[in-house]
Amino acid sequence: MSEQAFSYVVIQYRRAPGFGEALNIGVVAYAPETGEIAARLERSYRRLSSAFEGFNGEMYLSALDAFEAGLKALQAQVRDNLYAEEQRARFENAEQIVRAVWADWGLSFGIAPLRYGVARGSLQQQVDALFEAFVRAQAPREDEHGRRDDSEVWRAFERALRAQSYLIPTQRVELGSKRIEFEHAFRNGKLHLIEPVSLDYAKPASMENKTFRVLGKVFSVREVQEVGTILVLVGAPRREENHPRYREMVEMMREQRPHEGFEVVEEAELERRVDEIARKLSLPRGATDDAH
Repeated sequence: MSEQAFSYVVIQYRRAPGFGEALNIGVVAYAPETGEIAARLERSYRRLSSAFEGFNGEMYLSALDAFEAGLKALQAQVRDNLYAEEQRARFENAEQIVRAVWADWGLSFGIAPLRYGVARGSLQQQVDALFEAFVRAQAPREDEHGRRDDSEVWRAFERALRAQSYLIPTQRVELGSKRIEFEHAFRNGKLHLIEPVSLDYAKPASMENKTFRVLGKVFSVREVQEVGTILVLVGAPRREENHPRYREMVEMMREQRPHEGFEVVEEAELERRVDEIARKLSLPRGATDDAH
């Protein structure tokens, strides 16, 4: 079996550049003799969503897409063209490959120190083994069935609407002097904001922090005249022992009522309240795949 020397780096994510705990999310390897680049990145972000409150899964996946596209483009330069050997001379190791693709690491992504190895078999097989050792091994055993994130609460809302043939063509908007972002907004005369919120946390403190963050977000747009309804869709924790604290957080949101159009709807209520919600938002009916 042939052998080839290679170097590799572990790709990491942290809450802010150079600050806080870093979680491993991928491995990139480079064999300078052949110019082969191999990579594997973690596209499931439940572990990150659980660790970092307010984590934006869509931005994370977009960043990975851009990174993977850059690696493929560089691979074509250092291995798959007439000038590949000349191009390979520019790169000594995997760290240089990664920095060439993504020079600005100010997006909460970073790299662990450079390491070296010898691949017996394909370089991709070696990367897969390293991914298991550095990424999968870092995740808790229950991670495959980890906490439900905000996007899953949103999908439950979409399913409830579609079951009754309602359409909800949402868009992302930024509002107020602080440019507060809402991923799901629907304009029908007034601007209606729909905020999915998962409170599926193991620690009550995390549940409380998420609740206060949502209230603060809504409070920040209370003076925006075009906003009509702010519908907060709340998903409950799966652990029964966390339900009492969950109920307290839901009631707190309802009592605070930071905006006159503010309303809290629990995920468990969606099926029986879907027509009421549709009327409140003046949603049209039909069949579409455009909602997101």
